Amino acid sequence: MADINLLPWREQLREEHKRQFIWAMLISAACALLAVVLIHFTIGGMVNNQQSKNDFLQSQVAILDGQIKEIHNLRDEKQRLLARMTIIQELQSDRTFVVRLFDEITRLIPNGIYLESIKREGDLITLTGKAESNSQISQFMRNIAASAWLTRPMLSEIKTINDDQQYKSDFKLQVKQKSSAEELANTEDKK
Repeated sequence: MADINLLPWREQLREEHKRQFIWAMLISAACALLAVVLIHFTIGGMVNNQQSKNDFLQSQVAILDGQIKEIHNLRDEKQRLLARMTIIQELQSDRTFVVRLFDEITRLIPNGIYLESIKREGDLITLTGKAESNSQISQFMRNIAASAWLTRPMLSEIKTINDDQQYKSDFKLQVKQKSSAEELANTEDKK
């Protein structure tokens, strides 16, 4: 049998495998590098995209914050205007108060009494005056109690004068103005 030397063929096959392995390694490295570059650019693009979305959202939040501040300013302005309107309505409703008070008191005051002062604090009215007798003060208080506009007469002070003057008593009387609901109820009861 003849000896065949297969060594050079095997050596060539090994060299071929080695080159193929190196080429495979280079192609794999190139693919891996390409994949890393693509992933880097993809993630960078996603980050830039998200950053632009965040910037847009921040600008919209700033706009909304401005609108919220404007709404708060408008609410404050509305409250100020409502307060002014309330004051104006109170002034309008109190506009005829003095006329009505004097008209009511002239109807209620009996002969023999004259008033020196009338003072109002809220719905409390203080009447200070002089009377010929205590019975006239009592009659005045009964007239006030029967009034549709005034209520709760309360005599807070009475002084008897021992002079030979016509008016024998100084008095201080406090009455309350009825609320609109009380006044309305009284007028309906009289019907």
